[in-house]
Amino acid sequence: MGLMQLNELGLNKIEMAIEIIKQNAIEPYYVANSFGKDSGICVDLVKRADVDADFHYNVSPIDPPEVYKFGRQYHLETVWEHLCKNFWQLVDKKGLPSRKSRWCCEHIKEGGGSGRIVITGVRWAEGTSRKSRCMIEPDRKDKTKRYLHPIICWTDAEVWEYYQITKIPYLSLYNNGWKRVGCVGCPMAGAKTQRRELLAYPKIANLWHIHATNYFNSHPDSKIAELKTPERFWDWWLSGKSVKKYLHREQSSF
Repeated sequence: MGLMQLNELGLNKIEMAIEIIKQNAIEPYYVANSFGKDSGICVDLVKRADVDADFHYNVSPIDPPEVYKFGRQYHLETVWEHLCKNFWQLVDKKGLPSRKSRWCCEHIKEGGGSGRIVITGVRWAEGTSRKSRCMIEPDRKDKTKRYLHPIICWTDAEVWEYYQITKIPYLSLYNNGWKRVGCVGCPMAGAKTQRRELLAYPKIANLWHIHATNYFNSHPDSKIAELKTPERFWDWWLSGKSVKKYLHREQSSF
């Protein structure tokens, strides 16, 4: 029955999400809006709940240009927050982000909302790392900030059902086979998706490549020195493997 399924309170998932937003509206909400499909639903639910809220997009220097265009066209009430203007300098210093070192999220996505209740589109269905999340939870570092994830229990099918029901706009990239829309080249998307995104946006790919080379050349004593050259470092990053497994694969091919 999807979103129309009733729970023990006699509410379907849409009504339940709106009710949860209303019940926790003890102060104006800080709504995190990435312009993706999940946060787009949260923005709409907050409006339907008719509670005080302000909307914020943490500008990513590596979002697809379609994201910027969509936000400017359909989310005029959203404030653009430029929290990571020095992103490429951070890559030169910290290296390329990986599944084990997601330092980029802290700088690009997780800022803002201190002292506030932050509404996000986090869902359990997005991956195993999110299955431990709670609908209402504190921030791990900023103890003055709390999160409310009103659609945390929604499935992918229910997300798209909501768009069918409400007819609110969503990014056209989803119609072109994109299951997630975020930073171009994010290693959390998996090696196959990461390569596809970089091929689709060569200018962003070139920036990644330039700063990967900068980092490799400026860190001769690090573990990545085992990779010998900047090109092998770049190829390793796109492989999604550990350095050890990548080198073993290379040796096995000879």
